[in-house]
Amino acid sequence: MTIIPLGPCEKLRAEGLLARTLSVFIRTSYLAVNQPQYSQALTGHLVSPSDNTRDFIELAQRLLHRLWRTGPAYAKAGVMLGDFYAPGVFQLGLFDEAKPQPKSKELMKLLDRINHSGKGNIKFAG
Repeated sequence: MTIIPLGPCEKLRAEGLLARTLSVFIRTSYLAVNQPQYSQALTGHLVSPSDNTRDFIELAQRLLHRLWRTGPAYAKAGVMLGDFYAPGVFQLGLFDEAKPQPKSKELMKLLDRINHSGKGNIKFAG
């Protein structure tokens, strides 16, 4: 039996939760002497909570693009999800526009099923 660790969005789906906030951080090593030091973090929010991996990849890429500086030797990076909701609890604001992604739930279920079949993993390319 192969144990495959759950990715953040797979874990959200398994626990029946949705997240709305994503934080990204990058930093250089504090131990690197004579090297430029750089450490930054940004947080972004989805219009409505999601468990769709594609939503968080898009948000993470936008945030990382704003953080990234060419030159420093990065030693650590991370992504954190927050602002969790049960399905059906969150209400959009009057002027919020949620962009529906057709067949999104079905796609995420299929990816989870394949990734837990023991026959290999499918990952998103970026």
